[in-house]
Amino acid sequence: ALGDSYTQGTGVDPTSSYPFNLYMSMNIDSELNKNFGVLNLGLAAYGLEQSIVAAKKYFNHYKPDYLIFLGVSNDKRDDFLFINGYRHGHLVSNSPRFLGYGEYIGIISNNFEILKRLKFLYSELKFKSISNKTQTKNKIPEESNFDNYLKLIDLSKEFNSELIVSWYSCED
Repeated sequence: ALGDSYTQGTGVDPTSSYPFNLYMSMNIDSELNKNFGVLNLGLAAYGLEQSIVAAKKYFNHYKPDYLIFLGVSNDKRDDFLFINGYRHGHLVSNSPRFLGYGEYIGIISNNFEILKRLKFLYSELKFKSISNKTQTKNKIPEESNFDNYLKLIDLSKEFNSELIVSWYSCED
């Protein structure tokens, strides 16, 4: 399962993410045999470009039977930032970033609204800074660029995998 925070399940119990529920629904039968594995490669602020990079990195030797991508209307913005060199500093445990306190900062950040708003403000400022530096090149397309989604088709062909694409719009 590829995508951003909607796939990852940010802000919810891990058992509430759609990949986990997909795994459960595909593997519950009368004998409780486990027939399928579902790997969640979704990560907050990943657009289509980073999702493809993650899939190629993870599936270097083993190829999945299915690729699932949940697209969101902010993906083109995330791709714009990624293409222009911006990398998110995700808060994970045991990371050398944040002096090893990433896990604890993440817990506080996810539980207190003010920190969420500060992270959002920082993201907006970074976006405006990059946008101002790239006045004529690498602009976010006004309309959705479906050529990017052709990359998913190419990836599924490379992996010899079935492709399932869904879309969620978070526009006003």
